[in-house]
Amino acid sequence: MAAAILLMSTALVAGMWIILLRGLSQPFGFVKYAFSPKNEYRWSFVLVTEWGLISLLLGAVVVFTRRRAILRSVLVACAVQTVLFGVTGGWLFALYAALPAWALYKAQHEV
Repeated sequence: MAAAILLMSTALVAGMWIILLRGLSQPFGFVKYAFSPKNEYRWSFVLVTEWGLISLLLGAVVVFTRRRAILRSVLVACAVQTVLFGVTGGWLFALYAALPAWALYKAQHEV
């Protein structure tokens, strides 16, 4: 379940970039504003892109590895990403980044 959530978040970020890059060729005001120096939140695109790449890597690790220590390190990476989104104000992304951490915690502590 955690791998599916991680890979879905990668697809979410990829979809966001497809929409943004496709919009660059059209005269939309939002796309021009998103990357302009006037936008103080343009760094959030970098943070979300990093989240997609990390989620892809962590999803592959969860799919191919079942060792407990590695799964715990994935759990810590998801927790760090959640805290990073929480600190920067991306609460919706923080909740979505916490889902794989919750699934991994639940899977490791089932009896």
